[in-house]
Amino acid sequence: MNLFCHSARRAPAARVASKDRRGATLVLIAVMSSALVSLGVLVINWSYIELTNTQLRSATDAAAKAAVVALSQTQQQDDARDAARAIAAQYRIGGQQLTLSDGDIEFGNGVPDGSGGYDFVAGQLPLNCARVVGQCGGNSATAAVPVLFAHLLPEDSFNLEKDAVAGRYDHDVCVVVDRSGSMAWDLTGVDFSYPDEYQDDSTVQNYFRPPHPTGSRWAKLIDALEVFRQVVDRRDLNARIGLVSYSSNYTFGLFHSATVTTDQTMSPDTYRFVDAARAISLNPIIGDTNIGAGIDRGVSVITDPAFSRMTANRTIVLLSDGRRTEGADPIGRAQLAAGQRITVHAVSFGDGADQNVMQQIAAITGGNHYHANSGAELEEAFEQIAEELPAVLIQ
Repeated sequence: MNLFCHSARRAPAARVASKDRRGATLVLIAVMSSALVSLGVLVINWSYIELTNTQLRSATDAAAKAAVVALSQTQQQDDARDAARAIAAQYRIGGQQLTLSDGDIEFGNGVPDGSGGYDFVAGQLPLNCARVVGQCGGNSATAAVPVLFAHLLPEDSFNLEKDAVAGRYDHDVCVVVDRSGSMAWDLTGVDFSYPDEYQDDSTVQNYFRPPHPTGSRWAKLIDALEVFRQVVDRRDLNARIGLVSYSSNYTFGLFHSATVTTDQTMSPDTYRFVDAARAISLNPIIGDTNIGAGIDRGVSVITDPAFSRMTANRTIVLLSDGRRTEGADPIGRAQLAAGQRITVHAVSFGDGADQNVMQQIAAITGGNHYHANSGAELEEAFEQIAEELPAVLIQ
């Protein structure tokens, strides 16, 4: 009886405890549901922020590339900025159009940092890079990005900023070649030695006839120029190439040689400078060696406002098979070229070439020196120069 009565008295308490547990469970479920909803909102917004970051990155990358290409094509910074803005406007960042201001787009030079990358230097020539800063919010032309489920979060929007740098190397190249009488000689290294077909003729006859079409130094030069052209075209370097030739002011009867001539102005049609070299070989090449005059004319051709590009690296490829016999010291002329941000790659050809001077010219201007004793080595030198011209860079 006592046990029965005791059990009967505890039953209501058990029912109350059960109700309390159910109530506590409901409260816990409510709290956990709220926490899960909050967590879900945070996760969704975090993913949304990552998505908009990706959208902004894509937009700024595309705008920077459009700007640097347009600058190369038009040589006008305003046109390049318009191109960047037009591309950026095609992108949506969190559903809204990206708008760029002039201050968001700047141009400069990509300077190698020594570790395989580049540092952007605003305003420095050549203007081979464009930097675009894409912003949403703050003082930018594009509003802040609204969050999702704003009523559940303390902030109703967030700011974004991404920057991108795109670069493109253009090349203005002037090939400056020795047109003195020795370029009609053969490659034996013997003065006034001409190809075998001309051996039975007198030195005077050979001197005043066009260079041999295959056995002369000039013929080997044309072959090397063609190799250079092919590599430049294959690498799609967006190059313009001109041709200058030098010797000395010399007249003998009906034959005349000018100290220096511009045989081809800067042209994107790269075959033209090779054709110009071939045209020279239709007439006798005579005279002495005025290397300084060749450098000066090469500088003039590259910096001519009618052809010079603010976006282009400036390069002279200088060839000589001899020593300076007249004119200004080529070392001093190379220093002036360096002051015009021109790199000179110097090629000495044959045993009679002044390798020491050519090495100094290259060193002063930040270029390289190459020496060739044969036609094959000359082709290799010109090929290497073309292969080592910097190509497109994108960061």
